[in-house]
Amino acid sequence: MPQNFAALTVRSGKTETINLEVSAEYFTYSTYLFITGNAQDDKTGDEYTDSYISYTSVVSRGFPKKNNGGGFIGTTINQFETPSEVAFSEQLPSTMEPNSYSFTCKIMSSNLASLLEAVESLIGTPSGCFEQTSATSYPMVMGLQFLENYPVQDDSTQQMKFEILSKLKPAYEKLTSYKTSDNGYEWFGADPAHESLTAYGLLQFTDMLEVGDFVDAQMVEETKEYLMSRRNSNGGFDLNEKSLDTFGGAPEEVNYAYIVWALVLSG
Repeated sequence: MPQNFAALTVRSGKTETINLEVSAEYFTYSTYLFITGNAQDDKTGDEYTDSYISYTSVVSRGFPKKNNGGGFIGTTINQFETPSEVAFSEQLPSTMEPNSYSFTCKIMSSNLASLLEAVESLIGTPSGCFEQTSATSYPMVMGLQFLENYPVQDDSTQQMKFEILSKLKPAYEKLTSYKTSDNGYEWFGADPAHESLTAYGLLQFTDMLEVGDFVDAQMVEETKEYLMSRRNSNGGFDLNEKSLDTFGGAPEEVNYAYIVWALVLSG
């Protein structure tokens, strides 16, 4: 980024504002703007320095497009020799924004190494309603389960585990904030609870309990008790008919089976 400098005089007891125009020469997902200022007291001659850092991202105009390719090289798979080299072609659009193209090549030494890459891609910041938060947090729980059993516990693995745990704890707190008054769960915590969504939460909390010491085991038991309390005399469950984004909109028998499955897996 080009640097812009400006000087101004500020009278004692007053404030002044100056606008700096900054233009981006290329896009990047992580960058920062560093501003430093030097001041001198006209009466005493004392000098002062202050600075400000703002982290941001620069996004190019247009619509993002991503292509991926992969394969095996220099190995034997099921008695078949893979090629010693591989090539991928890419058609660049004529309307591509200047300096917006990037290329990354990764070579994995084993299938396990590619799995680590996959787990790393699951790490994100959960947000939204119960279902939306779970869409990010539950895959991270599964990724952490994989890392706990990964044969190589090096610094990279430990760092990834630490990063997932740092995301899971606030995600857990957000999920439990959607608990209803009868110990079930609903998309935004409104009464009444939704049985199928609660069963989904029970599965997630049960798995999360194995990898996170921040999970309240009593809460998990109360969630089971809520689902058990919804049993009816017909061998099924009394169901909240509400459904969002088709979740819970399956036939009754499917929801019954899902709730029973969640109860069995949770012990």
